[in-house]
Amino acid sequence: MVVRSEGCPPGTPNWVEGRFDDAKAAAGFYARLFGWKIVKSDSAGETYYEASLGASAVAGIRSRQEEEHMPRPGWIPYFAVADLDSASNKVDGAGGHFLIPPFEGFGKTRAAVAIDNGGATFGMRESSEGLDRVRGPGTMQWNELHARDYQSARNFYAELFGFSYTEIGHGTEFVNSTIERASDGRTVGGITYEDTIPDEGPAYWLPWFQVRDPAITAEHATSWGARQVLPATDSALGRIAILRGPQGESFGVFNRSLGQKYDDGI
Repeated sequence: MVVRSEGCPPGTPNWVEGRFDDAKAAAGFYARLFGWKIVKSDSAGETYYEASLGASAVAGIRSRQEEEHMPRPGWIPYFAVADLDSASNKVDGAGGHFLIPPFEGFGKTRAAVAIDNGGATFGMRESSEGLDRVRGPGTMQWNELHARDYQSARNFYAELFGFSYTEIGHGTEFVNSTIERASDGRTVGGITYEDTIPDEGPAYWLPWFQVRDPAITAEHATSWGARQVLPATDSALGRIAILRGPQGESFGVFNRSLGQKYDDGI
């Protein structure tokens, strides 16, 4: 395993949080699937479930509030920002809008949740801290935006976070690019063109979690109420599978660390 020893520069995914209609059930499902320990806390009438591996925080789970108008239950990546107010001022101008304006979250960290210009939900945290463990089974290793309007999505995040991109796709059959953060050019995620998203359907961020055996993880997940979107298969990243959880959320699993180039990015 690798435990983070230093902070996250701006633009780095520094937390992942699931928002679900039944947060307690979701916490139980992922604890069973990834071996997470769940600690429940309550504040201002809301329950928060923090997931950990050993002493390392790896994710959070909370209820999806009706007034937030989140398009669907799912996982939200949070990106580190140095000044939340300054970053928030850019959201509307870039074509997005807020689900939850800046607030003080659990752990006294200021955060905000927004929807980008394609409908994908993401968060921002005014903190260089976040995910304690960044490699090993049960940890989030990668975030990938799936968007129908590929170029517009790239423009949005470039304006908001200063991201740059490197094309790695293969022509029209596979349109994909990696995301590089502004501070040092480190790769911190990816964007993929997905033409299966309906014209009015929202884009979405797909988190990828490392596991020992994606086929076994997929088998367990389906027996506990999930379904397979992409059965376990070989890829350039190793063995992968894409799943849809019991409450309709999408996530990926794979069995290989992305290596030093990417691990420093999350």
